Amino acid sequence: MKTESHASSAPAITSAITASSAARTTAVPVPATPLPTASDATPTVQLHARGAGPRTPLRYKFLPGQIERVKLVQGGTVVVESAGKKTAVPNVPDIEVAIVLKVLAIDPEGGAKRELSLERIGLAGAQGLDDKIRHLLGPGFDALKNLSGHDAIDAAGRLRSLKIDVGPIVGPEGRLLDKIRQSFAQMAVPFPDEPIGLGARWTVRSGFDLQDMKVQQAATYELIELKGNTGRAKVRLTQHAGRGALTARRMPAGMQSAELLGMRGRGEGDVSFDLTRSVPEGEIKTQIGLEMRTVTNGKQQDTKVEVEMRNRFTRE
Repeated sequence: MKTESHASSAPAITSAITASSAARTTAVPVPATPLPTASDATPTVQLHARGAGPRTPLRYKFLPGQIERVKLVQGGTVVVESAGKKTAVPNVPDIEVAIVLKVLAIDPEGGAKRELSLERIGLAGAQGLDDKIRHLLGPGFDALKNLSGHDAIDAAGRLRSLKIDVGPIVGPEGRLLDKIRQSFAQMAVPFPDEPIGLGARWTVRSGFDLQDMKVQQAATYELIELKGNTGRAKVRLTQHAGRGALTARRMPAGMQSAELLGMRGRGEGDVSFDLTRSVPEGEIKTQIGLEMRTVTNGKQQDTKVEVEMRNRFTRE
C-alpha cells in the first residue's frame, strides 16, 4: 500500500499510541489516530519580524548520498472526563522510532529528494507493561519493520511531498503507521524565504486530515541563537478542529453515533538546527483537548479527553 502526504514539518500535538490506549480502556470513541495523514494545502510561511542584523537567508545544504539518522521518542498521558468523573488511562511507555534519511538527488534550487526507512521501533521501559497494551502494540511493530518511503524537501526546509510504501495495514498497525508518517513529516525546521537574524519570528501554517477531523495548525518559531550553520529556535504550536461526525469504525460495539464537538491544542518547545543536516534536535511538550458527544441505546453523553504529549528528537 502507498500513502501520500503533503505536510508541515511542525510536530503534531498528540500520539496515536496514547489515544489508542484510551480507546481500548474506556467506552469513549477517542479518535484513534489524531495524526496528520494528508494536508489540504501546501504549508505557508509568514515572516513576522526579520530580527537583528546581520541577516541572512537560512538554507539547508543537502549533499547527494548524505545519510542521516534520527531517533524520535514520544510519550504521554490521557485523562477522560465523562458524567463529571475523570479517569486516567494507564500510561503507555515511551515509543522509540529510529529513522534513516538518504539524499538521492538535489534540484537546481537546492532542494532534495530523499529515501526514508524505518531502522527500528519499540518501547522504552516496557517492564511491567499491561498485557492488553503489549498485545495492542506488538503486532504493529512487526508489521512496520520493512516500512520505507520517499520525500521531497526544499532548501528552506519545507516538506513538499511524502510517500510511504508499506504492506497492507489495518487496525492498531494503521495507527502506528500514522505515527511513523508524522515522524517522517517533521524532519526539518522550515525557514522563511527572507533573510533573517537573531530575534526573527515566523509562522508555518498548514491544514491536516486527522482521520475524521479537519485540523488547522500554526507553528511559530523565534530564532534565539545563530552561529554559522547552527542555531536554536523556540517554537509554539496551536491546533484546532471544528465539529464533525466520527465514523462507525471508530465506535465501540453498541454505540449508535459519535460526534466530535471540537478540538484545541497548544504546545511549546526548543529546537536546535544545523544547516548541513536537515534533522533538528529538541523537545516539544503539548496539550490537546477533545470534546465528543455519543449516543448509546438512545442515551446521549458528552465526554472530554485531555492528552499531554512529549516529543523528543535527537540525531544518532
